[in-house]
Amino acid sequence: MLCESAGQICAQKHIEVKDTTACSPSSTRKSRINNIFQQAWNSIQRNPNDTCTTDPEDQVLNYREEDFFIPFAGKIIRHIDISSLGFERNFTDTSNRIKTLASRAALTLHANTKEWVIRNNLFQKEGSKVDPYILSDNERYLRTLDYLQDARILVRSVPGSDDSVDLLVVIKDVFSIKIVLDNDGFNAVKVRLSENNFLGMGQRIQTTALFNPSRDPNFGYGLEYNKNNVGGSFIHMNVAYNNIDIGRSLGYEPEASSSFVLSRPLPSPYDYFAGGMEISTNKAVNVYHFADSIWYPYTYNIYDIWAGYNLSLRHIMKHDSSIRDRKFLAIRYYQQKFLDNPASFEQRFDPVYNNIRAVLAQFTFFKQDFIKTQYIYGFGITEDIPHGYNVSVTGGWWEQKGLQRPYAGITADYYVAKRAGSFCQYYLRTGSFLDGSKMDDATFMVGASYFSKLFFSGTDFKIRQYVRATYARIFNPLTYEPLRLDNPFGLRDFGTDSAQGFERISLQSETIFYTRYKIYGFRLAPFLYVDAAILRDQKTPLVKGDLYPGFGGGFRTRNENIIFGTIEVKAEFFPRPVVGQPLFKFLVASDLKYRYRTTYIHAPDIVRLNSDDW
Repeated sequence: MLCESAGQICAQKHIEVKDTTACSPSSTRKSRINNIFQQAWNSIQRNPNDTCTTDPEDQVLNYREEDFFIPFAGKIIRHIDISSLGFERNFTDTSNRIKTLASRAALTLHANTKEWVIRNNLFQKEGSKVDPYILSDNERYLRTLDYLQDARILVRSVPGSDDSVDLLVVIKDVFSIKIVLDNDGFNAVKVRLSENNFLGMGQRIQTTALFNPSRDPNFGYGLEYNKNNVGGSFIHMNVAYNNIDIGRSLGYEPEASSSFVLSRPLPSPYDYFAGGMEISTNKAVNVYHFADSIWYPYTYNIYDIWAGYNLSLRHIMKHDSSIRDRKFLAIRYYQQKFLDNPASFEQRFDPVYNNIRAVLAQFTFFKQDFIKTQYIYGFGITEDIPHGYNVSVTGGWWEQKGLQRPYAGITADYYVAKRAGSFCQYYLRTGSFLDGSKMDDATFMVGASYFSKLFFSGTDFKIRQYVRATYARIFNPLTYEPLRLDNPFGLRDFGTDSAQGFERISLQSETIFYTRYKIYGFRLAPFLYVDAAILRDQKTPLVKGDLYPGFGGGFRTRNENIIFGTIEVKAEFFPRPVVGQPLFKFLVASDLKYRYRTTYIHAPDIVRLNSDDW
């Protein structure tokens, strides 16, 4: 017998509903799962008409993740059941299955995620007490796994027991085999084949093949193996080799590389450790037979290791687990060693082609909760948006091309989630190297990004507006790379690094239209955007800096039931002539990864103004 009694949220009115379902002993396990899952789904939906009966296509999640678990806080977890829906089933209606010929063929190739794989990714075990915040973090973490489309942790009351509950973990797989054709020039063909959940065991096997008649040899390849959560340790392992420049790359030439990487993120604020290790060898390969005068031969190795500890967790767990403020300390050793340097850079400095050694420590204090919502980057799947703050203070020692200097930097992020459904992020990045009393390579950036609430145009369109604005400056540049536009803080799809400077202002605006229309399960989202940036050198005032505009539009499409990333088709116009950048571009990109970043901790590093890896 399966019964549930829970305080539930209906639409946005926050009406508490007691819903007790009596189940006959003859009920099948499938119908019981459908019943409880549908109740939980209905309890957290909202829609533009503010009712609980609208078509699921019109319903939008927007609620705090821990709300569903709070009524069960402190109760003993008796049993944990795992239910896998499989990629062919509809997450909002578990009795509905995708019944196309393609889905039936895919079922013969797909292996559902093993139950023990999901159990290894659970934060709470049988016999422990329900902690609403740990369970909500766990549900969010499950949704970050590449081989799952969505996940819910549901709480079931135990008949005749006031102090015990059962958990039902419902997961929905994605079809994990994918073939991706990458655009690698007009005469080149690159094919990537991967199985992201091989044998249903949370492991990825991937091979990439490149054929290009301009290369010698014409054929190149890459191999990669990735294991998620090795032995339930939350350590991820990656082993890779390629000779087609698809790995980590520092230089400007095609590279062959081999790498071994271990990474352990902080899965939850209720975990103690995070860290990682990378060892890689990389060599430039002259497969296009460039002349020596324009060819940069080089070989380098990377050794990178870091580890951190959650300082405040032990005290918090003894007193009040609802406290979300955390203090985290991490240390990192990094070495970038060139065994062969390009001869042309022996007599002049380049921020890339030189040895680097660094020891950095970082103290981070953060408080992040999450709102469960939709239609930020996805096409209706559940997305987790942070609200709270994250501040890191970094200090240490940095050696580059024989120059040894101490370093200090601060990064700060503040996330705001509005009840109406809009989301904001404000951020600050600043740091400097010290040379006695003088500050060299001092960096500063401030910015904000904004997602509007979701607007509804009848029942056919959902519209969301995105805006991002940043200001960046480098003072007393010495070894720091100049500011560029070919990165997320410049102009999207700006394809050259020839535009450089030491002060930059940028603005990005995009309007996205999410439609209800599907083509063979692929949802469509047309979009229009306008970008603009001002870039100046050291001698030019900002008001006389160079203006670089960009305009574009197109559509994105995705089938959330398969593991392919978003497909994007767009046309772009760059009115200002720049060397290496055409005025018009037409792009078709596949397997794009759109996800709101929700990491708590990252490896200690200096402030970067040309990348958005924080």
